[in-house]
Amino acid sequence: MKDNVIQLDSIRKTKDPVARICNLASKEFKELLLIGENKEGQLKMVTTIEEPADMLYMLEIVKLGLITKGAENEEK
Repeated sequence: MKDNVIQLDSIRKTKDPVARICNLASKEFKELLLIGENKEGQLKMVTTIEEPADMLYMLEIVKLGLITKGAENEEK
């Protein structure tokens, strides 16, 4: 039986401006779930993923990756 667990290799962390991150992401990812704080300090999310279950699945994979491996600073 095939294992259905996705291993998250790494979570990258950078201090680059939001516009640069979004530009890079548009070239690398086919689907996105972006979470951030707006200028008023409110937590906001925007996504290309239609199904809430798929969003939650992605969040749980990232959560597990953070718990087990943390986040790595991106090298310049």
